Amino acid sequence: MENEQHESMKFDPRAYIAVFLFRWKLVLACILYCMLGGVLYIQLAPQQFQTQCMVRIWRDPLLSVSSHSKIWSGRQHMFLLKSPELHREVVNRLKPTWLKKLGDARKMRAEVNIRRVAGQESMLAVSIRSTEPEYARAYLEMLWSLFLERQETIKDGLVKAACKGLEDELETLKERIDQSEDDLHEFARLNQMDLTAAKSSIESRYLMALLSYQNRLQTELMLLESLFPRVRDADPSVIYVAGTIAMEAGSVEPVDGGTSAMGTLTGSDSSTGLETGIVATDTQEIKTWQSMKVRLMELQIKEADQKSKFRAEHPEVVQIRHQIKALKDDLRIAGEVAFGRLKDRQKALIAAYNALEIPIQTWKNTYRLASQKRSAHSRLQLAKSGLEAMYKNLYSRLHDLKVSEEMKADHFVMIERPRTADRQVWPDPFKILTIAVMLALGTGVGMAALAHMFDNRMQTIADVETGLGVPFLGGLPHWSRRGVNTSTRPIVLEENASGAVEAYRSLRTSVFAALDNAGQKVALFTSAESKEGKTLTVLNLGVMMAQVGKKVLIVDMDLRRPRLHRSFGLPRSPGMTEALAEGLSLKEVTKKTSIDNLYFVSGGVTSENAAELLQSTDMVAMFADAREEYDYVLVDTPPVLRATDVSILATPAFCSTILIAHVDRTPKPLIRYSLDMLRNSHILGLIMNNIEMNKISSIYYSYQYPNYAYYAYSYAYGYEYDYYYSGDHKGRSKR
Repeated sequence: MENEQHESMKFDPRAYIAVFLFRWKLVLACILYCMLGGVLYIQLAPQQFQTQCMVRIWRDPLLSVSSHSKIWSGRQHMFLLKSPELHREVVNRLKPTWLKKLGDARKMRAEVNIRRVAGQESMLAVSIRSTEPEYARAYLEMLWSLFLERQETIKDGLVKAACKGLEDELETLKERIDQSEDDLHEFARLNQMDLTAAKSSIESRYLMALLSYQNRLQTELMLLESLFPRVRDADPSVIYVAGTIAMEAGSVEPVDGGTSAMGTLTGSDSSTGLETGIVATDTQEIKTWQSMKVRLMELQIKEADQKSKFRAEHPEVVQIRHQIKALKDDLRIAGEVAFGRLKDRQKALIAAYNALEIPIQTWKNTYRLASQKRSAHSRLQLAKSGLEAMYKNLYSRLHDLKVSEEMKADHFVMIERPRTADRQVWPDPFKILTIAVMLALGTGVGMAALAHMFDNRMQTIADVETGLGVPFLGGLPHWSRRGVNTSTRPIVLEENASGAVEAYRSLRTSVFAALDNAGQKVALFTSAESKEGKTLTVLNLGVMMAQVGKKVLIVDMDLRRPRLHRSFGLPRSPGMTEALAEGLSLKEVTKKTSIDNLYFVSGGVTSENAAELLQSTDMVAMFADAREEYDYVLVDTPPVLRATDVSILATPAFCSTILIAHVDRTPKPLIRYSLDMLRNSHILGLIMNNIEMNKISSIYYSYQYPNYAYYAYSYAYGYEYDYYYSGDHKGRSKR
């Protein structure tokens, strides 16, 4: 069931196309009315002719003194030609001649259309539409004349105003330039910019020299700190050589090829003398250490020679041993002295390195102050240069403006005098009829959509399952057969009724399944209003059920207007009225029909107190034997909104209720109201009756049930029948 509901809610473009196809009369009426309005407008609207003149507005390129003035733009001229003030002046000047002829000053106002001529940028086509060609020509002549006058006036005023504005701006800029020059000179005087530039160069060199010297000290310190662990117990000459190497590495210059600035900072003579004294002293000590090392080696050789000749306790061996020990002690002491000298040099380097921080920071601050002064001076110079550039630009513009005014670079010429076309331009039959057709289609489609939107009649399966919330059991197409018989007869027994048989077969299957799922044998058929087709549906469905071997009982419970007995050709009485009033059993009033397995209980004599009879009878007990004897019991009842009989009968203990709705006629609010009255009943589902293949509902139905639609289109079936009344109820009504 959920899948069926999902299928019923799928988008179907054919259904929306059908909204307009089946309302073609409404669309056609809109088209006819719009076309008629268009034709009447063409015939009655005053004829308008177009009057046009050709003008040329250009600027002489030989007289253009600047590059931007060579670019022509006619927008300002086009705006002036269309200005309301200019047109009012034209009308005022033409009033003495044309007001009496045209009759109204408002009719004298013409709308001007201006366009550029293709391929000619400076050419303009000026045209107006009017019912009076002569007036249109006079209007254009006067418009052009006033345009030329206004151009001269505007040009003179604009040039004078522009010149005055430029001159004022130039004077202001000149004052600002003078002020900026004064500020620049005053700043240079107060800050002594000539001395500041020279000092800045000196300060930069001093700062670089100090930084270079600081880097040399730092390099030597790092080398000394890394040498201390390695030369602590070394020979004094090794310690000396390592210290010399560290000193030389610290004095290495950068690879940029520049000369050292230390000569400038400390003086080459003093450093050379100091280093010469140190080198001389160290050279003498090294010679002493080397002689001691030579003496030590000689003694060690002599000791080895004496040991080979004498024993270790020999006096000469002992004496040599004491001499070797003394030399070693002297060398060890000399090494400690040399190492201590390296430590002293490290301390001296650290003190010198720290002492450099203060002068370096001082020179940095001095150099930064000089840089700030130079930056401020540069900004003042840049501001002055900008003002001078603005002054030159404005002066050039003023010069161009004066030269353009003197040479009259703009030209205005009417090349072609105003002339009127022979053919009218309005009303245009093609445009008007095209607009009428588009308006007609839009109006027709819109009205069809509105009609469909506000149509509350039962039309689609979605109206049943989604709108009403009840199951959809099936649909029955329209059957139209006139003049054959006025009594209600089973359609499925007629000749050429294959379509009807197929429709009722589908409905029979749905009803069988619904009743079996509900565990019910008694099905009560009703509708919201009369003429919905429930009696014919009960009759044909009962015949179709009997044809598959099911024992079926049809009961006519429309006690006010019983009709089913005519369909079977059986007497009306005795029937349900007698059974209810006289206490007869259902079996006593049951009749056998001419159709196998089909039995019938007629309505009996017409009763005006049918509701009281039904209210006073236990219908469950009355139909108890029928439930045992028959496979299915079909009960035909009056409409829900016409009689209270259905509300009394439609109880879950007695039966399941099936509603029948006439498609494209029964309003959905009536069905909702009927369902509300039957809220205590078990609603088995709803049957859509009388589906016509030329209506919108057929599109929805055939899309979801294509097999059924095939038979529906192949066979035109249905049946037209009448109601007959007995007693005081005479006449007939179409069922």
